Parts: sequence; structure tokens; C-alpha cells
Amino acid sequence: MGQFATVLALLRDASTQQFSHEDFSELREIHRMLANLTTEAAHAARLSDANSEVGSAKIEDYFTEAHGMSRAETRELLTRAENDFINYPQHRCAMWSLPWNKRIIIDRELQKLDDPKEAPFLLKQILDEAHDLTPEQLTTQLRQRTRRCNDTNDDPFRAEKRRKFRISKPDVDGGRYFSGYLPAYAASLLKTAVRRSFNQHAGLSHGIKVQDDRRTYDQRMADAFTHLIKRTEDTHTARTGCASIVVSMTAEDFENFRLGDRFATSTGDELSIFDIARLGPALHDYFALHTPDGNLISLTNTQRTATFLQRVALLARDLVCTHPGCDAPLDECDVHHIISFLNGGGTDIENLTLLCRHHHTSNDDTHRKPHRGHATRTPRDPRVGFSHKGNIKYNESPAARRASSQRIRTRFANSPQPPPPPG
Repeated sequence: MGQFATVLALLRDASTQQFSHEDFSELREIHRMLANLTTEAAHAARLSDANSEVGSAKIEDYFTEAHGMSRAETRELLTRAENDFINYPQHRCAMWSLPWNKRIIIDRELQKLDDPKEAPFLLKQILDEAHDLTPEQLTTQLRQRTRRCNDTNDDPFRAEKRRKFRISKPDVDGGRYFSGYLPAYAASLLKTAVRRSFNQHAGLSHGIKVQDDRRTYDQRMADAFTHLIKRTEDTHTARTGCASIVVSMTAEDFENFRLGDRFATSTGDELSIFDIARLGPALHDYFALHTPDGNLISLTNTQRTATFLQRVALLARDLVCTHPGCDAPLDECDVHHIISFLNGGGTDIENLTLLCRHHHTSNDDTHRKPHRGHATRTPRDPRVGFSHKGNIKYNESPAARRASSQRIRTRFANSPQPPPPPG
């Protein structure tokens, strides 16, 4: 887009200058205009099927892979473009005149409407006032009006439709936050079950009397919730451990672990040896074996569906989705046939790989569509890669490098090799 070259040059030159507080309003206006142009460019990318540039069927992948945007940032941009050019084009000029922070508030609150048909009417009301409201006032006004719109929608299943449960990425300590929404009947079941475990002092260390319990209320509630999950899973998954969580480690890891070591798992969490012990018995019912250079010993199966043992093998070899840059753990992945089962591909470990639902549904199983890519492997490399327009890329994300086979290959490649035999 050569028409922006002059603007970019001016902005780069401006970045070397000294600014005063009087310049701040002009900078905010530049930010507003650039954001609107970005929205228009996103709409143009959707119309031109820009996703074919990265071999995907999904427009989101164009922004995440070609431009390094996060998925959350991409979803926000595409929602904004859809609102401006498809859903409410009659309000586009008014929306584009708003400061950027107010625009984000409006887009966010509109998504909370039960009936999208109410949005144009609500937009017309709020756009007449938005310039004179602070961001906090705008948020309050929108939420009140959204609530009134939803209250007029006499839907007895409204709470049921809003149910959700989300688990965050691990934080610096390896733990995760979770949040969600349950309809009343499900919330009452959860509260009753957790309260029962709470009253039984679940999680209290062995040998400590109830009266000596020094845990906080929040800690006791967390322990009660954990106890509830373990108790539920232990009733029908005793042979494979709590919830069939599988830990990936090499023989060297197992023999020489240190107290601070953490090991990758099928859920994407990294567990310490103490975490592993807390999960209960039978966790190591299954093992995947590697050759010295990290290749996985084959496991074969003629069935259509991969067995649990094969999923353990895929955990050891791949650990996460094999699409370049993806870090979705095994528990969030499908087992994909590299050569389609319908095209004669077998359900054996050499023809299987992990793909998350997003990349699985975008994979070209026919291997014939010029604008789509597909998972592949070559005789020269045991890893599974992504082929598009004749090029193969591999997942080099930090999560993928945690796979046992990858760590073994790295050690093998960096270790001195014996000299070839004489003669």
C-alpha cells in the first residue's frame, strides 16, 4: 500500500521530535483515524479472501499469522469491521467520529444484547449522547439500556443460553484463573456439592485436627472444589488416574528430576513432582518410548478412532497442536489423519498428529486446494509440519519445544557424535 508511505515517513520522523502536552489531542485524533483505517482494511481483507495467503479457510488466521496479532485482538477487529460494514453501516460515520476508547465500549456492550435486532435502535440512542459522556458514564448508560432491552425479551431460557466456563492460560506460578456463568439450577448444584465438601473439611492435611485448621475461607473453598472434582473422576477413571491426565517426560527426566522441575501434560499445565503425586494412583499406566534421537516407537491400530494409548504417544511426540505457532494442549486437540482415512490413510502413529479444533477445521484434507494448506510429514523429518504453496513450516513455539521427543532430538543434535567406523 504505497499510498501510506509518505504518512509513515512523517510519523517516523515525528517520533524523533519532542512533544508537549498541547500535542496530545492531535495524537489522539491520529490514533482514531488510524484505527478507523485499520477497520476498513480488515473488511477489505475479508472481501478479498486474504486468508488464502496463509493457506487457511479462516480470515482470523491471516491476521494472527501474517501480522502477528493475538486472537483476542483479531476477534475485536473483525467484530468492529462486521458492525461497521455489514450490521450497522448506517451508523458508521457516527461511530468513526467517536474517540477510540468509547468505540471499544460500544462494541463490547452491544455483544451483551440477547436480541441483535435491538442493536440499531440502541445505537441510535447512544450515539446522540456519546460525545458528551465520559467513558464511565457511557458504560453505565449502555449497560442500563442493554438490561432494559433484555428484560423485555421474555425468554425463559435466557440464563441457559448464557452459560459458559473459561479457564485462563497459566500465570507465572503455573496456576490458572477460571470464570463463567451458570443458570440457577446448575449454580445450586455446584454450591451444594462444594459446600458439602467444605463442611467435611476436604483437603485438610492428614493428622491435623479440625480445630487446628489454619486455612483461609478462600483456601478451604478451593480445596473443597478440588476434592469434588477428584471424587467425581475417581468413581469411573480409577485405572488411568484423575481425569486421565498424562505427563510427558523422558527417562532422564524421571531418573534425575529436581524439586523445582516441572513436566508438560496433556492439559497444557506444567506440573511439579508434588502436583503429580497429588493427582492420585495409576497416573503412569501408559508409557511412550523413544529411540535415542527422539523418534517415537510406532503404535498401530486399524480402527478409525485413535486409542488412548495412541493419544499418549502423540502427547510424547507432539504435546500440542502441530500447526506453526499454536500452543493448544492435547486436551484441546483432535487426532488428525495426515492422509485422510477416507483416502486410505491408516490410524497408526506415523499417520496421526494433533490439531486443535480451529486448525483442524481449516486443514485441506484433499491436499489439492491451492489456497489451503495441510498437515504433512516427510521422510527427511520425523516432525509433522504445515505445507502451503510448496513450503513446509514446523511448530517452533515454546510449548511445542517442551515435547519429550523434541527435547531428546535437541540433546541428540547438540551431543558429540561417535566417529564413523574405519574403512
